[in-house]
Amino acid sequence: MGPVKPGVFAPKAEKVMYRSLQVALAQNPPEQWAPGLEQCATDARYGVAARVLAGLFLVGGDPQRSFAALSGVLRSGVDPGGDAFLVKYAAGLSMDVPSPGCS
Repeated sequence: MGPVKPGVFAPKAEKVMYRSLQVALAQNPPEQWAPGLEQCATDARYGVAARVLAGLFLVGGDPQRSFAALSGVLRSGVDPGGDAFLVKYAAGLSMDVPSPGCS
């Protein structure tokens, strides 16, 4: 069985989020994937996941936008560990997060 993908009848925002995640995981520049996540950041169902993913993927290249996205998650009071999108599509996701100034 292959990786989980949104079904034909999945909400449009879920498909946008999934495509953005795949493009970001392929290490494409933010101009290619950030608009999709930013579009979904205000969606009630996908906002937390969009902010978490944007925050993680932006941390090395745009720390201010990363901080803003992750601050939005904290202000929401929602535990991202229980977010349905993250559980379904990003479970087991690992990534290297560069830290400027550290070696």
